[in-house]
Amino acid sequence: MLLEQCYGVIYYLNDTEHSRMPPIYHVDNYTGCLQRSSDLYCTVNFNLVSDEPSDLLNLIQEYSEATATHFNYTKLRHGVCVTQNCQRYIRTGVPVRADSLEECLNDTVWKDYKLKTKVESHFCHALADHSLEVDTSDILVAVVLLTILLLNAVGSIYDTKCTSTVKERKDQDKSSKAIKVSAGLVRSHCRSRWWQNLLYINNYFYNTQCIAAAWYLGVDMQMFVLGLVTCMALRSKVNRSATLTMLFFLGITIHAVHIYVRDLDAILILGPDKARTLFESDPSFNETYKMGHANVASYVVGLALGYLVYRLQELDIDVTKYRNYRYLYWALLPLLFVVILSGSVFYRDAPRDPLYIRVLYGALVKPTFGILVAGLICGTIFKLENIYRRVFEWKAWTIPSRLSYCVYVIHLPYLRLFVSLRTSLLTQTMLHQLTLLLCVTVISFATALPLWLLVEAPFVSLARHLGSRKSVKPLEKPDPANGCQKIDCNTYL
Repeated sequence: MLLEQCYGVIYYLNDTEHSRMPPIYHVDNYTGCLQRSSDLYCTVNFNLVSDEPSDLLNLIQEYSEATATHFNYTKLRHGVCVTQNCQRYIRTGVPVRADSLEECLNDTVWKDYKLKTKVESHFCHALADHSLEVDTSDILVAVVLLTILLLNAVGSIYDTKCTSTVKERKDQDKSSKAIKVSAGLVRSHCRSRWWQNLLYINNYFYNTQCIAAAWYLGVDMQMFVLGLVTCMALRSKVNRSATLTMLFFLGITIHAVHIYVRDLDAILILGPDKARTLFESDPSFNETYKMGHANVASYVVGLALGYLVYRLQELDIDVTKYRNYRYLYWALLPLLFVVILSGSVFYRDAPRDPLYIRVLYGALVKPTFGILVAGLICGTIFKLENIYRRVFEWKAWTIPSRLSYCVYVIHLPYLRLFVSLRTSLLTQTMLHQLTLLLCVTVISFATALPLWLLVEAPFVSLARHLGSRKSVKPLEKPDPANGCQKIDCNTYL
């Protein structure tokens, strides 16, 4: 056993010492428990505590301090068949209380480990709990979904009858299926925090579990507003470069100050204990990773790339003169992987890195990555070489790119569904992880196709149609050459 004495952190335990700790997860037989309508099964989250000094608890706490690579063995999650194992602590017809579950768990924990428990939360249900409560918000969502389907149906019928001769039209006959998922936490967050998603500010709140992946949409909207304001302010070429440079360094500085003041990690550490809770209380994820101001510098790189490409196209440069630099261009992609893998240094078994290192790395890693990506895009636009360009311009990317938004939104609910449907423990292996990844990916894309056809594509087309200005010139006098009127109109169908 290796022990970091000055920090009280244990980075390694041999098998004998590791086996002394209680398992983080344990589940009683779910199917065997719920046989009668009165049978009760509870999922309990609890902490290990002790009323007296305990060498085992000290070992568990010190081993759990290495959060980057270790689970927190002081916080356990057990599935308990109350009917079979806690009957003498639970009164019939009385709601299950935390102290009753603690007494039940203490029997086993004290007997095996000489430790006690402190219940944080518990969720219980019986075989009779099969009814689904439907309230006004549920009905409203159902009406909205039905309206979307009806609009698609009416639009498709109208399109078929009125414009059947137009070859560009597509006949779409799709069916949709509603999938009901019981997720109390997600449901409660969506009911109480829906306005955060509506205003695209959900990424500035802790523990937003209503469409947890939607933090990216908030960042995207905030950066879009920043880009819109910046482009309007830079309509003149005067001081354009200086303004973009100032914004770039301002974004780096704001991110660095945030990390310094809050003593955060340089990157999002995918620790096993944080990942199992989807980083709901992780400061680095909630304060820098998903907040808009942490991405300003990278976004400014994108804006600068747009201005640069526009300027170079105006100058009509001869790209062939720069073909000798293609070797440097080919080095950009490997450098991207170097930047990604450089973050692994924060996963080593060692004390936490000094604050100045975390500040420097955290502030510079995203802009560096953005500059490398901008270089790849610029070279592809101007056809600097043909190896990367053929891959990036491959037509097979068209369909996945169209479906990417829907896949991004729905993949996490599917992942939660697959995990929550299990009623027994499963040993994680690389093969199981790859199988789960493949299943979620395939089903997400399969679901995204009708969502794109029936929801995203129609709404995008409608928004473009309403947001565009139709310019129709007045009818001109007949052309004496052919006796016809010249009509110039722009349509966005």
